[in-house]
Amino acid sequence: MTWLTTIVSTVAAVVGVVLAWPAFADWRRDRTATAVAAAPTPDVSVLESIRERRVIRVGCIPFPPLMSCSPGTGSADGLYALVLEDVAARLGFAVEYVPLRNDTAMDRLLDGKVDLVACLLETPERVKLASFTSRIHQMAICGVVRRDSTRISSQTDLRKPDVRAVVAEGEIGAEVARRHFGMSTDNGRLHEIVTSDVSSIFGQVLSRHADVAITDGLTCLDYLDANPDMSELLMIRFTEEPLWLVPCGLMIRQGQDDLAALLEDEVRRSLSDPRIEAANAAITTRSRNVIREM
Repeated sequence: MTWLTTIVSTVAAVVGVVLAWPAFADWRRDRTATAVAAAPTPDVSVLESIRERRVIRVGCIPFPPLMSCSPGTGSADGLYALVLEDVAARLGFAVEYVPLRNDTAMDRLLDGKVDLVACLLETPERVKLASFTSRIHQMAICGVVRRDSTRISSQTDLRKPDVRAVVAEGEIGAEVARRHFGMSTDNGRLHEIVTSDVSSIFGQVLSRHADVAITDGLTCLDYLDANPDMSELLMIRFTEEPLWLVPCGLMIRQGQDDLAALLEDEVRRSLSDPRIEAANAAITTRSRNVIREM
């Protein structure tokens, strides 16, 4: 009788599944439709969302003196903070700062967590997914090497198979190393560090784990100015003939032409304010050619 009981139970189970399937299919279809409806659509106007909430959500990349923010206070400093707060005040908006890293900025922008990112370098990899506006400067991409090293004296040296570079993941240096000098983690010539402090890569050069740290010239300059003892051991290369010269501005989602036009006009207007104009001039004067006006 055991075999008969098993067969009956199995048949009953199959019949139950068959009879229940239409209801399950309807439930699954309803759930799927709800999920699709809740997903953001590409034609959503970021500018209209800003106007509705009266708040501009700014993704903040640590990049002093252009931009820096304090996660604990929600405030920000730097030239771009001065500009954006001036723009927001004129339009009647508040500004909300969201701290970001270079390697997370694109995701946070595309998933709608921020309205724009300030400030980033406009690279070919980034413009595949996002747009840029309000380009204020061009940034020289440079390298930091040990003073007692003779391995790197020209850009040609960076193509040698035994030269190793260190970069911050998601940052401009990584793109330059791969695109222009054939470096990669696969060939053992590139070491990428996940960090919110790009200047931390210089320690790898100091400890001889890398021959050169590649990043923007402003980060190189600020690190050595803030650490005079390191200036005796490390030096900047390629300020006069940069590894790359890249525009710097605000990154926004693609297809947001109205927001791009508004920011372009309003940022230029704010840059003519005497207080902001003086702050910008002070930065470009002390940057010793690593920041250049657009």
